Amino acid sequence: MARSEPNAQEPNTMGQLERPPWTLPDIPTGNQAVWRSARLLSDEPEKRWTFTSMIHRSLACSEHGLSFTYENLSRWDDVIAALVIGEKLRSRGIAGLLGLNVALGFDIFDGALRSPDGRLTRARKGEPFRGRHSVAAERWDPKEDSIIFVNNWGARWGKDGKGSISREYFENHVDSAALLRPAWIGPSPKMDNRIRELSKERNKELKDPDIYLDAWMTPNRPSQEPATRNGHRVELAKRMLYRFSDNTPLEVVEARENGRFVGRMHILHSRKQRISSIEELWIHPAVRRQGHGSTLTAYGVLLARRFGSRLVRLLLHEADASELGIERAKKFAGSLGCEWMEYGRTRPNWRGQTVLQVPPASIHHAQGEDD
Repeated sequence: MARSEPNAQEPNTMGQLERPPWTLPDIPTGNQAVWRSARLLSDEPEKRWTFTSMIHRSLACSEHGLSFTYENLSRWDDVIAALVIGEKLRSRGIAGLLGLNVALGFDIFDGALRSPDGRLTRARKGEPFRGRHSVAAERWDPKEDSIIFVNNWGARWGKDGKGSISREYFENHVDSAALLRPAWIGPSPKMDNRIRELSKERNKELKDPDIYLDAWMTPNRPSQEPATRNGHRVELAKRMLYRFSDNTPLEVVEARENGRFVGRMHILHSRKQRISSIEELWIHPAVRRQGHGSTLTAYGVLLARRFGSRLVRLLLHEADASELGIERAKKFAGSLGCEWMEYGRTRPNWRGQTVLQVPPASIHHAQGEDD
C-alpha cells in the first residue's frame, strides 16, 4: 500500500491511533501535550514523564511514520558530528524534520536548578540528585567544546532558556542520546551512490563535505512486501538506510493492517560479525497479543539471512524495561523457543536481549505466533 512522502514545503497533519498534537515539519520540544500523548504509548502512562523514544514512536504511528527514523548515538563525537552536519544543513534551508535532531537524556543535580549561565557541571560529592531530564541539543560550541541545548524551564533559566553540557558532564551523566532524522532522504545506499556520482563528476574526494550535503536530498523510496498473520493480510513497508554514526546497514520496517499502523522494527546488520541486531521492535498497545511481534521478528530473521548473518539479537531498551515490559519480553522469548537474558549497557541503555539462530534454509515470515 503506497503512501506519499511528506511535502517538504507544506506541513501534513498526522493521523494515527493516538493523534499527536503537532504537524510537520515542526518538532514540539518541551510541549507538555506532546509528552502526555507519548506517555499513553508507554507501559506506565500514569507517570509524569516518559522516555524520548515514546515521542519518536508517536511520530512512527503517523501516516508518514516510515518517512522518519530514530537511532541511538553512543559517543560524544557521534553527537558532535550530528550537530555540525545539522547546522550545515540548516544553513542550506534543510531544517526541522528534514535535517538532524538530537535529544539528550541525563541526570540532573541540585546545582543545575540554579545555574546562572545554564552551564551543567559534573556533580560534586554528595550533591543532591534531582531526577532525569531530556532536552533538545541545538549546536556545538567549538570554542568551549560544549553542547548548547534548549531547555524547557523558561527564559529566566540559563541564557534565555538555553544551557550547555561539557564533554565531562556528557561522559559522566548523559545516559541517552537519540537522533531523529528523515528516512526518505539522508544516509542510505541511494545517497551513497549519489555521493560517488558527484565525486566523479566534480573530481573530488568522496569525503568532500559539500558533496555529502548536496547528496542529502537524494530520494530513498520504500519497498513493500505483503505478509499474512493468522489469515489476515499485513502490509510490510521497508526502507534500507545507513546508520548515521558508522554507516552500518539499517533496515526500518513498518507493519500496517488495512492501512492502520500496528508495529515497527529497526534491524542493523554487522557484516564483519555476521550478527544482526533488532534495536527496535514495538507493537502499538492497541493491537498487542495478536501475532504482530512474531511476524516482524520472523521477517527480521529473513532480512538477517539475506545479509549473511548467523545470529539475531533482539534487544530490550530501558524504555520498555518496566516490570510489565520485562515479563512481556520473557514470555515473547519463550514463544520463540529462546531464553531472555539480562544485558546491561549505557548509551544506549539496554536491559536485556534474546538471541536467535538464523536458519540457513528459507524461512516463511508470513505466519507469526501470537505474542
